[in-house]
Amino acid sequence: MRYPIVLFDVDGTLLDSSGAGRRALQRTFRELHDIPDAFAGYDFVGRTDLGIVYDAFATHLGRAPDAGEVETACTRYLLLLEAELARPGVQVRLMPGIRALLERLIEAGVTVGLATGNLRRGAALKIGAGGLDGLLPFGGFGSDSRDRTELTRLAAVRGRVVRGEDVPGDRILVVGDSPLDIEAGHGAGLHVLSVLTGWTPEEDLRVLGPEHLRRDLSETDEVVRLVVG
Repeated sequence: MRYPIVLFDVDGTLLDSSGAGRRALQRTFRELHDIPDAFAGYDFVGRTDLGIVYDAFATHLGRAPDAGEVETACTRYLLLLEAELARPGVQVRLMPGIRALLERLIEAGVTVGLATGNLRRGAALKIGAGGLDGLLPFGGFGSDSRDRTELTRLAAVRGRVVRGEDVPGDRILVVGDSPLDIEAGHGAGLHVLSVLTGWTPEEDLRVLGPEHLRRDLSETDEVVRLVVG
């Protein structure tokens, strides 16, 4: 098998949550710190949730948060995210081919998990809202580290444990839509499949040298052959 472990990003790769995370974070900083729009002009693509919290503190309060402030912000954000995802009119849309691909990979014996900047609970809320419960049982998360490379490295370590096999880095595949997914995957010594389902132009991904690049993951048979070999 070419890639026994495959690690998926969430937002822009597996699904689109209609801006629920951004709205929940905006409301978090409005309620906790009286900042009306903490993320005006802020680029969320590929960022970790912890990193976003630290950036907001630096930009608007001129300092780093202490541990208690980080915990308070994350707790409030997760409550508001859950409410946002349940709000009438908010739709969580799976990207083309995702459910079929996950099911085929699992059936083929591939170990699938997450490498996402979302907090662990936030990732669970989003993939649950997208109907993917139980398909992605482990991962590396934004609650593990502000650094995307480090959480991706942790996802690979956890994948090896789940699989019970010391899989080399060049046989672990990170699937993501942003430049930071590529940088983190390569920084962790892994291969990368970039997809154009997010918000980054193709040329901005291609220049970073992902091992594979596809428009989307809708061609299930082709993607399975890429992974399984």
